[in-house]
Amino acid sequence: MSDRTVTVMSIPFDLWGQRGWASAEVAGESYYRDAIRGLFGARLKSDGSEIAVSALLLPEPQNRHDRNAVGVWVGGVKVGYLPRDAAIRYAPLLTGLVARGWTPQVGARVWGSEWNPGEFSGTVRLDLAEPHMIMPANQPPQETHRLLPVGAAIQVTGEEHHLDSLAAWLRPEGECWVHATLHEITEQSARSSRTVAEVRIDGVRVGQLTPRMSGEVLPAVRHLTERGLVACARAVVKGNRIKTEVIVYAVRAHELPESWLSGPVEVAPSAAPVPPGAPVSSAAPMPSGASVPSAASVPSAAETAVLRAPVGLTTVPIVAPAPPPVPAPPVAAEGRAHDVRETGLSSLNAAPAARSSQRPAGPRLNPPPNWPAPPPGWSPQPGWTPDPAWGPPPPGWQLWIEPVSDPDLPRPSGTIARTWRGWAPAAVADEYQRHYETEVMPHLARLPGFRGARLLRRPEGDEVAFTSITFFDGMAAVRAFAGDDPARAVVEEAARRVLSRWDATVTHDEVAVDVVPG
Repeated sequence: MSDRTVTVMSIPFDLWGQRGWASAEVAGESYYRDAIRGLFGARLKSDGSEIAVSALLLPEPQNRHDRNAVGVWVGGVKVGYLPRDAAIRYAPLLTGLVARGWTPQVGARVWGSEWNPGEFSGTVRLDLAEPHMIMPANQPPQETHRLLPVGAAIQVTGEEHHLDSLAAWLRPEGECWVHATLHEITEQSARSSRTVAEVRIDGVRVGQLTPRMSGEVLPAVRHLTERGLVACARAVVKGNRIKTEVIVYAVRAHELPESWLSGPVEVAPSAAPVPPGAPVSSAAPMPSGASVPSAASVPSAAETAVLRAPVGLTTVPIVAPAPPPVPAPPVAAEGRAHDVRETGLSSLNAAPAARSSQRPAGPRLNPPPNWPAPPPGWSPQPGWTPDPAWGPPPPGWQLWIEPVSDPDLPRPSGTIARTWRGWAPAAVADEYQRHYETEVMPHLARLPGFRGARLLRRPEGDEVAFTSITFFDGMAAVRAFAGDDPARAVVEEAARRVLSRWDATVTHDEVAVDVVPG
């Protein structure tokens, strides 16, 4: 296979488990610097740009250096490889998909900068789940069905009554994806009845949704039932033989686009279902919504998280929003950041040397524990970059601290506090916080006028309430981030998949007093 170009002759399949943020590293990018530079064209800014793309993961079993090698391709050109230790774990699964006529692909973020002509630096990060989570552990339903688009987490209840049935889906890794189906049932008690959504895996009941959440999805279930279809959804089974949880990831009925409501049906595959308890890697189940791969059986884009490339002889398109600027170092942040487009999906840990050039003399370096301490009185000179041999700082580490001339005095007025609230099911609340810490903060830290952030959390019944407070140098900086309607909350798809609900608007307050302890 040539390293220069590739064309797609099979059906693209989006690997499961994508969360909307890219954090998996790619190896060997320096060998493909020209290819990465070419992805930006004239859009590359001197202080750095970032684009969102789809990346193909193509095994290279004939690679003379490593038979487990997995090449990473973007826009028809190779940009690197999965790291060797990761390729060993992913290659068997990806090879199985390719053998069945599918092209594995994931979302990715490409960051690049060119400080001087010919001095280009670029990194690629992938939205890639752990190997056991990139494909479902069972086949799609045998009935004609429709797969609900991925949405926020919905906790299933009553699993404790179905532990024997769920035992078949327990995995050594502690969790796995499955196809689940949703069905409308009526529960009758001595005095009343209620309608809820029952959850089944391979036709076996494993629990139900609460009445409130049933009301959010049952209109979609009824819509499909009227068309003779079964409602299918992605779900995660996690736990052990004494405590097992099922979490459905599906959009609420009111969030369904018209294109999905009138879209094509899906036919059950002719292949036999995966035996319960069989490892995903050995079974290599067929992707959802397909029978035998053919040019006529391409799932619609609404069925998958990132499926964009059409079937046939094509190259994978680059989906490139306007790249954000990369400013000088952030003023002291509190270690967390705001709600999700309050995401930049690039990592501070990645390529620290390339991302920390042109630091002004004002902020003070705060070296992480794995870096050598600077000499007393030392301050970085323009153009200084850390030694790559030091390694990346820990996730969330604040590298630069704003000097305060008099710690007993409050900071100048004019700072704006932007406050937003969202709620996540308790079972997945840590996932939201982890995303907030490791992916959101690096993006906010690069925004002009960003002054810091705090994320608060509080348990509220079966949910966890999050309060995000971000600080900006006035409303002009807020508008540069949030757009012409700064009161509107910016919540991207990655957050919607974890949160159960959120405020549609934010509040803005001027910081009157901000006392820094001496």
